[in-house]
Formats: sequence, structure tokens, C-alpha cells
Amino acid sequence: MMPPIVTPAVLASARRAQESIMTSTGVIRAPGDGWVYNPETGQDEPAVGEVVYAGHMRVQRARTGQPVYDAAGELVTAPTYVGAVPWNVAGIKPGHTVEVTDSDDPALPRLLTIVDVEYNDLALTARRFTATLTGHAHVRV
Repeated sequence: MMPPIVTPAVLASARRAQESIMTSTGVIRAPGDGWVYNPETGQDEPAVGEVVYAGHMRVQRARTGQPVYDAAGELVTAPTYVGAVPWNVAGIKPGHTVEVTDSDDPALPRLLTIVDVEYNDLALTARRFTATLTGHAHVRV
């Protein structure tokens, strides 16, 4: 049995459907040079870098977390988030930061660090990424 063929019309429809559920907005930036102290949060944050993408996106908490060591040296599970931007967005890489500027989910963190990006599918309907809370990133390269 042959696999179904994805026609350009079907692919375009699937891409529009994916973009229709991207209800948050945000900015993805390349890393800046070093870290800066944010007096509003009381935490160090990455310096602001060049904007790679700004616009609609979908970000939500994943069902699993990523094992990391906390300040006391204990292994804990850091929350992991999955996100998506339109399929034709290029240049997003592990280590880039995601600033969620508007979302219907008040519990969604506003600053995340990308740890993995999906790039390998010719029939891509959205550019998907995995991210962790900024400061907990263990980037896969």
C-alpha cells in the first residue's frame, strides 16, 4: 500500500490550520552578549540579542520535563514547553530566547530558552521547538 500523497493544496490548508491556533504572540531573539540583572524580577536574564522572529506563535507546557540540577545540586525536573511558529520561519536555533508578549494563558512563563528545533520535514505545517525556563536550559547542539 502506498502512503498518501500530500498535495500542495492539502499542505497549504494544513499550514493555515496550524497558524489559526497560534493565538499567542512573541519575539524570538538570538543570544545577546552575556547576562543582565532585571530589577523587576530580581533575576539575571540573557542580554537582548537580534530579533529572529516576531509574531504569532503557540506555546504550551509539555507533559514531560527535563532533568536538571538545582542550586543545591539535586536532580529535579524543570518544566519543558513546546512551541510553534509559522512553517516558513527560518533561523531559529537552540539557545535563542522566546519572549511571550501576549497569551490567553496567565500561567505561561514570559521568557523561555529554546533547546531543540524541528527542521527536517518537507511537509512541515509549523516550525516546532522545545524550550525550558530561561536559566534552566541545557541546549542540545
